[in-house]
Amino acid sequence: MKKILIYIIIYEILFNNKFVFATNGLELIKSKVTIYNTYLVLGTSIILFITTIVQKVNLNKKARDIAKEKEKVTYLAYYDQLTRLKNRTSFYKEVEQLLSQKSKFILYFLDIDDFKSINDIYGHQEGDCFLIKIAKQLKNNFPKLEIFRLGGDEFTLVMKDNVSFESITNNAENIINTLMKPMVHNEIKASVTASIGISIYPQHGQSVGELLKNADIAMYKSKQLGKNRYFIYTDELGNEVKTFESIKDQIHIAADNLNQIHMHYQPIYDIDGQVVAVESLMRLTHLSEKMLYPNDFITLAEKTGIIHKLGLTAIEKTLIDINKYNISKTVSINISTLQLLNDEFVNEIKKLISKYNINTDKILFEIKETKKIYDINKVIVVMEKVKKLGIRIAIDDFGIGFTSIGYLYKFPIDFIKIDRSLIQEISKNQRIEQLIKDVLKLAENANIKVIAEGVENNKQLEFLIKNDCQYFQGYLKTKPFPWYDLKKIINF
Repeated sequence: MKKILIYIIIYEILFNNKFVFATNGLELIKSKVTIYNTYLVLGTSIILFITTIVQKVNLNKKARDIAKEKEKVTYLAYYDQLTRLKNRTSFYKEVEQLLSQKSKFILYFLDIDDFKSINDIYGHQEGDCFLIKIAKQLKNNFPKLEIFRLGGDEFTLVMKDNVSFESITNNAENIINTLMKPMVHNEIKASVTASIGISIYPQHGQSVGELLKNADIAMYKSKQLGKNRYFIYTDELGNEVKTFESIKDQIHIAADNLNQIHMHYQPIYDIDGQVVAVESLMRLTHLSEKMLYPNDFITLAEKTGIIHKLGLTAIEKTLIDINKYNISKTVSINISTLQLLNDEFVNEIKKLISKYNINTDKILFEIKETKKIYDINKVIVVMEKVKKLGIRIAIDDFGIGFTSIGYLYKFPIDFIKIDRSLIQEISKNQRIEQLIKDVLKLAENANIKVIAEGVENNKQLEFLIKNDCQYFQGYLKTKPFPWYDLKKIINF
């Protein structure tokens, strides 16, 4: 700063003050220095003022930028980017606030039925567009409800006012009817249905998680009842689900533990009343020590994908019994159709036969009919491979599942077992009786033997004998028992 001042003074002496060497030159220089000091202070103050203003402007801009960024982060945290609805985080936060107020409210859990098919047919981008339209329909038609997208095709709606039973059901019906209205996007016209589960605070839960879980349970009940409907949670439904979950746990335990599976055996008789075979029937011991029967767990095992592992464990348990008790009769073992669709099924059977040194001539696989089977040709190929192992094959529960009459000639089978539900109609329903006669004739023409299941009285047995049915089983003769108990009843 001092250097600058000296330069200015020298400039003034040389160029602006020709009398600088006069006698009063020193006073003039002092005067000039004073003036320039004043200018310097004033200029510095102006610079500091301008600098302060600029800094304040920058700080304000930075504050606005931070506020905008904070607002953006908050939006991303609490709103769904696709539908612009509040998201799962908002749902938990707002329901927690409602719980703290101790006021009654209603929770609707909504799942779009079969939305996956829209994604599969039109692509996920179009699917997202329809989700946006669904969200708009809900917002426009139900402004008094708080609406959230939990994720995927799942939404929740919360009703805080007018929580009478009538308003609860009216809202549910209106939601269903609203979503059924056709939507159009890019010339694609689609309509959807929804399954809704309803839970009520405080009856159905004291926490967000409990209320959501119970509404979810009720929603799945809606799907089980045929979809496109609503269901209000009940304690009975909750107990049903708890039982379901405990059975599911037991299935997984049994699939890994031979000791958790027990095989009971029911004799199969010829028309003369002689035991020609025994059917191996799986039982599980529930954690409550209650005995579980196939109807309690087979369908569940198929749905959860554990059926292959559970089925192999049951086969192994049967083969162990054959060796342990020296069973000489043919043993019939139940197989799920889904097991046949597993690529490792035949190899696993080979391993078990080799491990226990089993004579396959004495093994019969009963393939249980199901209402749907998606790859009949693969089932036929696997059946043929099983036959090459020396194992005979029967179609179980014939008449209630996927097998049409035409498949009697396509399947490489040795037996069919007429389902118990048909046998029970003998002497009650002439049309069913005629159907049984026709099946017996067709089987004879195809060189297939017939076993009648569930024979419980002499009228049924007489009808079967009269119409040339070769074999039967049922409570008329013997219930299923563990082998060591069956041996006490029947002399094999």
